[in-house]
Amino acid sequence: MATLTQASTVSDLAKIIGGEKSSTDVEGCRSLKCIQSGHKGKAPLFMVHGGAGNTLIFKDLARNLGAEWPVYAFQWSGWDGLPGETSIESMASVYVEELLSVADDGPFYLGGHCIGGLIALEMGRLLKSRGIAFKEPLLITDSPNIRSRKYLPRNRNRRRFDTMRTKLLEKKITDCEVDSLSDAHSGSGLKGWIKDSRLYAYVRNLRTEKRIMAMHEQAGKGKPVPVDSRAFYSGQMMHLALRAYKGRKYEGAVLYFRSGCHGDRMHLSGWWDDVFLGFEELCSGRFTGYVIGGGHDEILSRPELEGLLKDVWET
Repeated sequence: MATLTQASTVSDLAKIIGGEKSSTDVEGCRSLKCIQSGHKGKAPLFMVHGGAGNTLIFKDLARNLGAEWPVYAFQWSGWDGLPGETSIESMASVYVEELLSVADDGPFYLGGHCIGGLIALEMGRLLKSRGIAFKEPLLITDSPNIRSRKYLPRNRNRRRFDTMRTKLLEKKITDCEVDSLSDAHSGSGLKGWIKDSRLYAYVRNLRTEKRIMAMHEQAGKGKPVPVDSRAFYSGQMMHLALRAYKGRKYEGAVLYFRSGCHGDRMHLSGWWDDVFLGFEELCSGRFTGYVIGGGHDEILSRPELEGLLKDVWET
Protein backbone atom coordinates (compact mmCIF):
# COMPACT_ATOMS: atom_id res chain seq x y z
CA MET A 1 0.00 0.00 0.00
CA ALA A 2 2.73 2.47 0.93
CA THR A 3 4.48 1.82 -2.40
CA LEU A 4 1.72 3.75 -4.16
CA THR A 5 2.99 6.99 -2.62
CA GLN A 6 6.07 6.84 -4.84
CA ALA A 7 4.24 5.76 -8.00
CA SER A 8 2.61 8.70 -9.73
CA THR A 9 1.88 6.66 -12.88
CA VAL A 10 1.14 3.05 -13.79
CA SER A 11 4.57 2.95 -15.43
CA ASP A 12 6.24 4.01 -12.17
CA LEU A 13 4.33 1.32 -10.27
CA ALA A 14 5.40 -1.31 -12.79
CA LYS A 15 9.05 -0.27 -12.37
CA ILE A 16 8.77 -0.59 -8.60
CA ILE A 17 7.18 -4.03 -8.85
CA GLY A 18 9.87 -5.04 -11.33
CA GLY A 19 12.63 -3.83 -9.06
CA GLU A 20 13.76 -1.03 -11.37
CA LYS A 21 12.80 1.71 -8.95
CA SER A 22 13.21 1.89 -5.17
CA SER A 23 10.08 1.15 -3.15
CA THR A 24 9.03 2.90 0.04
CA ASP A 25 10.39 0.17 2.33
CA VAL A 26 13.12 1.13 4.78
CA GLU A 27 15.63 -1.64 5.42
CA GLY A 28 15.07 -3.38 8.72
CA CYS A 29 11.73 -1.64 9.38
CA ARG A 30 8.28 -3.15 9.22
CA SER A 31 6.30 0.08 9.59
CA LEU A 32 8.53 2.95 8.49
CA LYS A 33 8.20 3.97 4.83
CA CYS A 34 10.07 6.56 2.79
CA ILE A 35 7.65 8.91 1.04
CA GLN A 36 10.38 11.04 -0.55
CA SER A 37 14.12 10.89 0.06
CA GLY A 38 14.76 14.65 -0.16
CA HIS A 39 18.18 16.23 0.23
CA LYS A 40 20.81 14.91 2.56
CA GLY A 41 21.47 17.32 5.41
CA LYS A 42 17.89 18.59 5.67
CA ALA A 43 16.05 17.49 8.81
CA PRO A 44 13.50 14.82 7.86
CA LEU A 45 9.83 14.80 8.79
CA PHE A 46 8.33 11.63 10.28
CA MET A 47 4.52 11.35 10.12
CA VAL A 48 2.30 8.77 11.80
CA HIS A 49 -0.63 7.17 9.97
CA GLY A 50 -4.26 8.00 10.63
CA GLY A 51 -7.15 5.66 11.31
CA ALA A 52 -6.78 3.87 7.97
CA GLY A 53 -3.29 2.81 9.04
CA ASN A 54 -1.60 3.45 5.68
CA THR A 55 0.63 6.22 4.34
CA LEU A 56 -1.16 7.19 1.11
CA ILE A 57 -2.49 10.37 2.70
CA PHE A 58 1.00 11.87 3.03
CA LYS A 59 1.92 11.97 -0.66
CA ASP A 60 0.49 15.46 -1.24
CA LEU A 61 1.99 16.76 2.00
CA ALA A 62 5.45 15.66 0.88
CA ARG A 63 5.03 17.13 -2.59
CA ASN A 64 3.82 20.48 -1.25
CA LEU A 65 6.74 20.73 1.18
CA GLY A 66 9.11 20.43 -1.76
CA ALA A 67 11.29 17.71 -3.26
CA GLU A 68 14.25 18.72 -1.08
CA TRP A 69 12.42 17.78 2.16
CA PRO A 70 12.90 14.15 3.32
CA VAL A 71 9.55 12.74 4.40
CA TYR A 72 8.97 9.39 6.10
CA ALA A 73 5.73 7.92 7.42
CA PHE A 74 4.71 5.04 9.64
CA GLN A 75 2.24 2.49 8.28
CA TRP A 76 0.53 0.27 10.83
CA SER A 77 2.36 -3.05 10.74
CA GLY A 78 -0.87 -5.04 10.41
CA TRP A 79 -1.16 -3.88 6.80
CA ASP A 80 1.13 -6.79 5.88
CA GLY A 81 -1.60 -9.18 7.05
CA LEU A 82 0.18 -10.31 10.20
CA PRO A 83 -0.64 -9.14 13.74
CA GLY A 84 0.05 -5.47 14.36
CA GLU A 85 0.42 -3.52 17.60
CA THR A 86 -2.88 -3.21 19.45
CA SER A 87 -2.40 -0.07 21.55
CA ILE A 88 -1.30 3.51 21.01
CA GLU A 89 1.51 3.02 23.52
CA SER A 90 2.87 -0.11 21.80
CA MET A 91 2.74 1.55 18.38
CA ALA A 92 4.65 4.54 19.75
CA SER A 93 7.32 2.30 21.27
CA VAL A 94 7.90 0.35 18.04
CA TYR A 95 7.83 3.46 15.86
CA VAL A 96 10.42 5.23 18.02
CA GLU A 97 12.85 2.36 17.56
CA GLU A 98 12.36 2.37 13.79
CA LEU A 99 12.71 6.16 13.65
CA LEU A 100 16.00 6.05 15.52
CA SER A 101 17.31 3.40 13.15
CA VAL A 102 17.46 6.07 10.42
CA ALA A 103 17.65 9.35 12.35
CA ASP A 104 19.83 8.73 15.39
CA ASP A 105 22.49 11.28 14.45
CA GLY A 106 20.57 14.42 13.61
CA PRO A 107 17.52 16.61 14.19
CA PHE A 108 14.12 15.64 12.83
CA TYR A 109 10.49 16.72 12.86
CA LEU A 110 7.60 14.60 14.10
CA GLY A 111 3.86 14.64 13.48
CA GLY A 112 0.69 12.60 13.11
CA HIS A 113 -2.77 12.62 11.57
CA CYS A 114 -5.97 11.61 13.40
CA ILE A 115 -5.05 8.76 15.81
CA GLY A 116 -1.48 9.33 14.63
CA GLY A 117 -1.48 12.61 16.52
CA LEU A 118 -1.94 10.72 19.78
CA ILE A 119 0.75 8.23 18.78
CA ALA A 120 3.08 11.14 17.96
CA LEU A 121 2.50 12.60 21.45
CA GLU A 122 3.49 9.27 22.99
CA MET A 123 6.54 9.09 20.74
CA GLY A 124 7.55 12.60 21.75
CA ARG A 125 7.21 11.66 25.40
CA LEU A 126 9.35 8.53 24.90
CA LEU A 127 12.04 10.43 23.01
CA LYS A 128 12.25 13.10 25.70
CA SER A 129 12.45 10.49 28.45
CA ARG A 130 15.53 9.11 26.70
CA GLY A 131 17.12 12.52 26.28
CA ILE A 132 16.73 12.49 22.49
CA ALA A 133 16.19 15.94 21.04
CA PHE A 134 13.93 16.68 18.08
CA LYS A 135 12.53 19.81 16.50
CA GLU A 136 9.31 21.22 17.90
CA PRO A 137 6.48 21.96 17.60
CA LEU A 138 4.90 18.61 16.86
CA LEU A 139 2.67 18.69 13.78
CA ILE A 140 -0.81 17.39 14.61
CA THR A 141 -3.68 17.30 12.11
CA ASP A 142 -7.31 16.58 13.00
CA SER A 143 -6.51 14.41 16.00
CA PRO A 144 -9.48 13.79 18.34
CA ASN A 145 -9.38 13.55 22.12
CA ILE A 146 -12.32 11.30 23.00
CA ARG A 147 -11.48 11.67 26.72
CA SER A 148 -12.04 15.41 26.52
CA ARG A 149 -14.71 16.89 28.76
CA LYS A 150 -15.88 18.73 25.63
CA TYR A 151 -16.52 15.57 23.61
CA LEU A 152 -20.27 15.08 23.20
CA PRO A 153 -20.89 11.68 21.60
CA ARG A 154 -24.67 11.82 22.00
CA ASN A 155 -25.51 15.52 22.23
CA ARG A 156 -27.91 16.72 19.50
CA ASN A 157 -28.33 20.29 20.79
CA ARG A 158 -28.29 22.11 17.45
CA ARG A 159 -28.11 25.58 18.98
CA ARG A 160 -25.03 24.67 20.99
CA PHE A 161 -23.48 23.02 17.93
CA ASP A 162 -24.19 26.04 15.74
CA THR A 163 -22.41 28.29 18.26
CA MET A 164 -19.33 26.08 18.05
CA ARG A 165 -19.54 25.93 14.24
CA THR A 166 -19.62 29.73 14.10
CA LYS A 167 -16.33 29.78 16.02
CA LEU A 168 -14.86 27.35 13.49
CA LEU A 169 -15.94 29.55 10.59
CA GLU A 170 -14.48 32.65 12.24
CA LYS A 171 -11.09 30.96 12.69
CA LYS A 172 -11.00 29.31 9.25
CA ILE A 173 -8.12 30.58 7.09
CA THR A 174 -9.23 29.02 3.78
CA ASP A 175 -12.35 28.85 1.63
CA CYS A 176 -12.89 25.17 2.53
CA GLU A 177 -16.22 23.98 3.91
CA VAL A 178 -17.16 23.31 7.53
CA ASP A 179 -19.69 20.52 8.00
CA SER A 180 -23.05 21.01 9.64
CA LEU A 181 -24.42 18.64 12.26
CA SER A 182 -25.33 15.38 10.56
CA ASP A 183 -28.99 14.38 10.57
CA ALA A 184 -28.19 10.82 9.59
CA HIS A 185 -30.43 8.20 11.15
CA SER A 186 -31.41 4.62 10.45
CA GLY A 187 -34.98 5.21 9.31
CA SER A 188 -38.40 5.84 10.78
CA GLY A 189 -40.58 3.74 13.02
CA LEU A 190 -39.62 1.17 15.62
CA LYS A 191 -36.91 -0.39 13.43
CA GLY A 192 -35.17 2.95 12.96
CA TRP A 193 -35.44 3.77 16.66
CA ILE A 194 -33.86 0.44 17.58
CA LYS A 195 -30.97 0.91 15.13
CA ASP A 196 -30.28 4.37 16.55
CA SER A 197 -30.31 3.17 20.16
CA ARG A 198 -27.26 2.82 22.38
CA LEU A 199 -28.00 -0.86 22.95
CA TYR A 200 -27.95 -1.57 19.21
CA ALA A 201 -24.66 0.31 18.84
CA TYR A 202 -23.19 -1.63 21.77
CA VAL A 203 -24.20 -5.01 20.32
CA ARG A 204 -22.94 -4.02 16.86
CA ASN A 205 -19.59 -2.96 18.34
CA LEU A 206 -19.28 -6.27 20.21
CA ARG A 207 -19.98 -8.19 17.01
CA THR A 208 -17.39 -6.18 15.08
CA GLU A 209 -14.82 -6.54 17.85
CA LYS A 210 -15.34 -10.32 17.91
CA ARG A 211 -14.79 -10.49 14.14
CA ILE A 212 -11.65 -8.34 14.33
CA MET A 213 -10.11 -10.30 17.18
CA ALA A 214 -10.76 -13.54 15.28
CA MET A 215 -8.81 -12.07 12.33
CA HIS A 216 -6.05 -11.01 14.71
CA GLU A 217 -5.80 -14.47 16.30
CA GLN A 218 -5.71 -16.20 12.92
CA ALA A 219 -2.95 -13.85 11.76
CA GLY A 220 -1.01 -14.74 14.90
CA LYS A 221 -1.25 -18.40 13.92
CA GLY A 222 0.38 -17.70 10.58
CA LYS A 223 -2.75 -17.16 8.48
CA PRO A 224 -2.46 -13.58 7.14
CA VAL A 225 -5.52 -11.35 6.95
CA PRO A 226 -6.74 -11.41 3.31
CA VAL A 227 -5.66 -8.39 1.28
CA ASP A 228 -9.23 -7.25 0.66
CA SER A 229 -9.92 -7.27 4.43
CA ARG A 230 -6.85 -5.37 5.60
CA ALA A 231 -8.38 -1.90 5.36
CA PHE A 232 -11.24 -3.09 7.59
CA TYR A 233 -8.80 -4.88 9.93
CA SER A 234 -6.60 -1.80 10.26
CA GLY A 235 -9.44 0.68 10.70
CA GLN A 236 -11.14 -1.37 13.40
CA MET A 237 -7.90 -2.05 15.28
CA MET A 238 -7.19 1.69 15.29
CA HIS A 239 -10.69 2.29 16.65
CA LEU A 240 -10.14 -0.22 19.47
CA ALA A 241 -6.77 1.36 20.31
CA LEU A 242 -8.33 4.83 20.39
CA ARG A 243 -11.13 3.72 22.71
CA ALA A 244 -8.62 2.10 25.10
CA TYR A 245 -6.25 5.08 25.24
CA LYS A 246 -6.52 7.12 28.45
CA GLY A 247 -4.53 10.14 27.29
CA ARG A 248 -1.56 11.77 28.99
CA LYS A 249 -0.16 15.29 29.02
CA TYR A 250 2.59 16.13 26.57
CA GLU A 251 5.13 18.65 27.87
CA GLY A 252 6.12 20.40 24.68
CA ALA A 253 4.96 22.60 21.83
CA VAL A 254 2.22 21.54 19.41
CA LEU A 255 1.11 23.00 16.08
CA TYR A 256 -2.43 21.80 15.37
CA PHE A 257 -4.50 21.96 12.18
CA ARG A 258 -8.25 21.28 12.16
CA SER A 259 -10.41 20.25 9.21
CA GLY A 260 -14.08 21.14 8.83
CA CYS A 261 -15.45 17.74 9.79
CA HIS A 262 -16.80 16.28 13.02
CA GLY A 263 -17.02 12.85 14.61
CA ASP A 264 -19.01 11.10 11.88
CA ARG A 265 -16.30 11.75 9.28
CA MET A 266 -13.78 10.04 11.57
CA HIS A 267 -16.08 7.06 12.19
CA LEU A 268 -16.83 8.42 15.65
CA SER A 269 -20.13 9.52 17.08
CA GLY A 270 -21.01 13.08 18.06
CA TRP A 271 -18.91 16.22 18.06
CA TRP A 272 -16.68 18.41 20.24
CA ASP A 273 -17.77 21.69 21.78
CA ASP A 274 -14.24 22.85 21.06
CA VAL A 275 -12.57 24.17 17.91
CA PHE A 276 -9.58 21.82 18.26
CA LEU A 277 -11.39 18.58 19.21
CA GLY A 278 -10.31 18.77 22.86
CA PHE A 279 -6.69 18.17 21.91
CA GLU A 280 -5.31 21.17 23.77
CA GLU A 281 -6.22 19.40 27.03
CA LEU A 282 -3.43 16.91 26.28
CA CYS A 283 -0.77 19.61 25.95
CA SER A 284 0.97 21.47 28.76
CA GLY A 285 3.34 23.40 26.50
CA ARG A 286 2.67 26.01 23.83
CA PHE A 287 -0.36 25.11 21.72
CA THR A 288 -0.98 26.87 18.41
CA GLY A 289 -4.03 25.94 16.35
CA TYR A 290 -5.37 26.79 12.90
CA VAL A 291 -8.64 25.86 11.19
CA ILE A 292 -8.13 24.78 7.58
CA GLY A 293 -11.61 23.36 6.96
CA GLY A 294 -12.47 20.77 4.33
CA GLY A 295 -12.37 16.99 4.61
CA HIS A 296 -10.60 14.91 7.24
CA ASP A 297 -7.77 13.70 4.98
CA GLU A 298 -8.01 16.63 2.55
CA ILE A 299 -6.40 18.87 5.17
CA LEU A 300 -3.01 17.27 4.47
CA SER A 301 -3.04 18.36 0.83
CA ARG A 302 -3.86 22.02 1.45
CA PRO A 303 -1.02 24.44 0.50
CA GLU A 304 -1.96 26.72 3.41
CA LEU A 305 -0.89 24.00 5.84
CA GLU A 306 2.50 23.52 4.21
CA GLY A 307 3.03 27.29 4.02
CA LEU A 308 2.42 27.71 7.74
CA LEU A 309 4.62 24.71 8.51
CA LYS A 310 7.55 26.20 6.67
CA ASP A 311 7.04 29.56 8.37
CA VAL A 312 7.12 27.93 11.81
CA TRP A 313 9.78 25.27 11.29
CA GLU A 314 12.24 27.19 9.14
CA THR A 315 12.23 30.31 11.28
